[in-house]
Amino acid sequence: MDTLQLPFHDAKGLGYWGIIDGVRLGNLRPTVSANCPPWLRDLADACLSFDPTQRPSAQMIVESLQKVLYRSEELSVLIVQEPTTKLAEPRAVSSPVCIMSTKSPEPVIKPPASDMPIDADKASTVDALASSMAPLASTGTATESSTSMLVSTQFMCQLCFASNSLLQTHCESCTEELASTLTKLQVVLKRVAVAKKKELKINDGLVCICCDAQQSMEATACSECNEALPNDQSKLSILLRRIEKMTKATT
Repeated sequence: MDTLQLPFHDAKGLGYWGIIDGVRLGNLRPTVSANCPPWLRDLADACLSFDPTQRPSAQMIVESLQKVLYRSEELSVLIVQEPTTKLAEPRAVSSPVCIMSTKSPEPVIKPPASDMPIDADKASTVDALASSMAPLASTGTATESSTSMLVSTQFMCQLCFASNSLLQTHCESCTEELASTLTKLQVVLKRVAVAKKKELKINDGLVCICCDAQQSMEATACSECNEALPNDQSKLSILLRRIEKMTKATT
């Protein structure tokens, strides 16, 4: 894959059917060049595994490539764009290059600790919304169904701070458009995670309708059979119904 040449182009004395038989019997195996990047070598080895169960699915391959692309984008952010910027004095080979500027120093941009590609702005928004709207406690006496939930099913408008149902698309008070369905889903999953730490049993997963495999609520396709999972709106509705059912069973 790294040379863009035909497989077994350098195999001498083997015809078409000879190559087919060699691959079928496991005697022939494509190889990568010595200059192949480590991530591509690992991916190729996994895809060429003789055991079919050890080969990654199409979804896993796409996620692996997304990680590589995301790391490349992070490196491009570090490119100096100011004309007055100059490099500091050379250091040891193992030490990182320091950027010196005539302007006031700015904080260094560091990549996220997780390998999963996450938009920084979206992640900070979800964290802020989740922390500002923590799950309501069930120990007090409640007068309304929204305040008696073990996990809050309300969403605060960032314009007028009015409380709205998570299923609404616009604020009832000021008609401002609320956050996207994906953001709401991520907020509810964070609230459920906090509730589970308090020993509340709330199922936050999915089951594939084709192979019955357990899947994460954030997955878009089954990791076993690649069947498409419900969309974000359906996932949000499922979570809210589970929360309501758990609340009724507890109270």
